[in-house]
This record gives sequence, structure tokens and C-alpha cells, in this order.
Amino acid sequence: MTFALSAAAKPPETPKAKFHVSGLGWWDDREMRISLERLLGEQRGETVDANAIEDAAFLLVSAIAEQGFLKPVVAIEFTTVSGEKQKFAFDATLGTPLPRPLAATAVTF
Repeated sequence: MTFALSAAAKPPETPKAKFHVSGLGWWDDREMRISLERLLGEQRGETVDANAIEDAAFLLVSAIAEQGFLKPVVAIEFTTVSGEKQKFAFDATLGTPLPRPLAATAVTF
């Protein structure tokens, strides 16, 4: 008697918005990127909005502040759906919020 195993058909996964962290050191960059992906969970689809990017930036700012930096500023570069790249300096005071509406396919902190 023979049995055939059939693999259940998985629906194709939709691509997720990409995150990249640099400037903290190789290991810390990797750990922070994983933390950001975990934090955003369902908010991270094909694109992320300004609120999700600001949430991620707050996490980074607090992690940097824990290392003793008093007024950390995070440089954010994001790619919009149309392919346009924009740069933004984020600080915890939210003196200048990210532009809205915003849909980014890739974000570098």
C-alpha cells in the first residue's frame, strides 16, 4: 500500500515593505530591524504609512537614548509607491512630523 502526501497549496505571500537600520553597529542594526518588524506586525503590508514609520522611529530614539545620547535624532529615508526617495530628520519632540498622506515601500533609519 502506498500513500501520497500532498502539500497544501499556500496562497502567495504579498511582499512586505522593507526596513533597513544602519549606524548602530552590525549586530544592533540587525536586532533593531527585527524589533521594528515585530513591532509593526500587521501595520507592515506592501506599504507603511507615516504613523507606522513614526512608531518605529520612536522605538529607535528610545533605544539610542538608553545608550546615553541626550537628544538623539534619527535620519529617515523612505521610498514612496511612485519610486520617489525622500529624506527626513526625526526627533522625539515631533517638531516636524512626517508628511501625510504617506505610503512607503522601503524605509531606512
